[in-house]
Amino acid sequence: MRNNSNFLDTKAFRLILIVVIAYFVFSWLDPIKWFKDLRKNLQEGKVGKEGNQITTPQGEKVDIDAIAVAMRNAMNPSGQGWMIGFDGTKEEALYLLAEKSRGNFDKIAKAYKNRNDSDLMSDLQGELEEDELLIFQQKAGLL
Repeated sequence: MRNNSNFLDTKAFRLILIVVIAYFVFSWLDPIKWFKDLRKNLQEGKVGKEGNQITTPQGEKVDIDAIAVAMRNAMNPSGQGWMIGFDGTKEEALYLLAEKSRGNFDKIAKAYKNRNDSDLMSDLQGELEEDELLIFQQKAGLL
């Protein structure tokens, strides 16, 4: 006699669903890399240390790594490294971050290089049009 239970209610379906979700979590979000980076930063004393902060022209204290991460996120909203040239760029966010980085761009570029193994200015040149890059450089005090 055949069981007429729905496949969606079976243990096999639940297992397949868990495997698919785990695949996407570990391939797209890459939590292992995130935890390795966190451990590395903790070991190097970069997290929560006073020396890793800058004071913005607006007077607020900001973590250098936080600005570097925010810049990468603005250039690569999907978080997928291979999509950096395809998934759009949040220009306005980059302009705000440029203002925050004014006078400290070299420190932020170094943090960006350490985190992403990529040159910040090269990435900006690849993501922004010539006029947008000029606006960014003006706001960051690079001109």
